[in-house]
Amino acid sequence: MPESVSLCLDANLLLLLVVGTTNRALIGRYKRTQMFTVHDYDLVLEIIGRSRELVTTIHVLVEVSNLAGALYGETREKVFAALRILAVDRLDEQDVDTHAALNDSSFVRLGLTDAALATLAAEGVTLLTTDVALYLEVTRRGGSAENYNHLRFSA
Repeated sequence: MPESVSLCLDANLLLLLVVGTTNRALIGRYKRTQMFTVHDYDLVLEIIGRSRELVTTIHVLVEVSNLAGALYGETREKVFAALRILAVDRLDEQDVDTHAALNDSSFVRLGLTDAALATLAAEGVTLLTTDVALYLEVTRRGGSAENYNHLRFSA
């Protein structure tokens, strides 16, 4: 992945980042992150460290919040606190017009969040995703995207 880019994580990777920041041991135990390992968390941190800035959209933040909402008790509170800190202190929220995403040709196939991410990638942001369909859509359009699975299995 090129260094010093504006980087956007898809919802799965942002959730991994938030859960891992809260408790690395939770990564393999939480249903929504159990496809990842602590090594994946470390690799995502390394990739973020090489980026110029970390950006997101409200669509991704809502999706991560909804996914994290399945947690309960003190764990949920800690994950939501980590999400709040990350969103406020580190993430640059980019405005992607919802109407534009809904009217995007990829909306019906990919859904609202991914259509917004495809739109963002077309504006020069590099997308890091675990979603093959989203990756293919962005690269087909000439946008910048990396399939995280390619990186994780080559590392």
